[in-house]
Amino acid sequence: MTTLAGGPARVQAHDDGMRVAMLPQQGAALRPLERVLRSSGAGTRRLTGGAGLAERLRKSGAGLVVVEIAADGTGLAQLAAAAAQRPRALVGAGPGGDDLLELRAFAAGADAWLDLSDPPWKLCLRLRALHRARPGSDDAATGGPGAMAQRGLLTLDTERRVVSWRGLPVAASDTEFRLMAALAERPGRVRSRAELLDAVWDGALDVTDRTIDSHIKRLRKKIRMHDPGFAAIRTLYGVGYSFEP
Repeated sequence: MTTLAGGPARVQAHDDGMRVAMLPQQGAALRPLERVLRSSGAGTRRLTGGAGLAERLRKSGAGLVVVEIAADGTGLAQLAAAAAQRPRALVGAGPGGDDLLELRAFAAGADAWLDLSDPPWKLCLRLRALHRARPGSDDAATGGPGAMAQRGLLTLDTERRVVSWRGLPVAASDTEFRLMAALAERPGRVRSRAELLDAVWDGALDVTDRTIDSHIKRLRKKIRMHDPGFAAIRTLYGVGYSFEP
C-alpha cells in the first residue's frame, strides 16, 4: 500500500491502466497532483497545447485529460480542442470558488472539474473514481459490446461511442454519450438526477445537480444543431429527465 502525500487515504500502488495527460498553464499548479498520481501507480504525461495537440494526445495513450484553466480563462481553448478528440474523460482544473470559470469549462466540453485548492490526494481519488467509471457499463443500455441501439430517431453506437440523431452524428463527449444512453435505456421513464448521477458518474460526490443540468443543456444544444425542433429530452421539474423518442 502507498500513502498519498498530504492526506489520510491509501491506495494500492499498481498499474491498472490509468493514464493521465496533463496540460498545464504557466506555473506549477498541477505538479502536486502529478506527483500523487504517479505515487498511486498512474502514468502521467505533460503536454503542450497549440498546433499538433490532437497527435500528442493520441500518442500519449491517455484516457483521462486534465487541462488547467487559469483565473483569466487561459486554457479554455485548449480544453475545447481536447474535447474534439473525445477522450474517455476530460477534466478542467482551476482555482476554487470561481463558479463562472467552472461553468465556462463545462460549456467548453469538460466532463468534470477539479478545485485545485483541494489537497492533491483528494484530487487523485476523484480522478481514480472517473477512471473506474469509464469501463463499458453502457453495454446493457445499448444492447451489448459493439452494438447499435435504435430508439426512434436516436442511434447509439457503443463501440465508437457516437450519438446520432436522424442519421447525423452529434459531437457528444463521452459523458454526454453515457448520459444519452442512460436516458434511452427506458424511453418514457423519468430518471431522477440521483439515478443519472449513479449511472453516468458512478455516484461521484463532487458532481452536483447543476453539473447534470449543464450536460443536459449542452447535449440538447448539440442535437438542435441538426434538428432545431428537437424536444425528445424532457424535463420534469423537481424530479429529473426522460427521453421520449
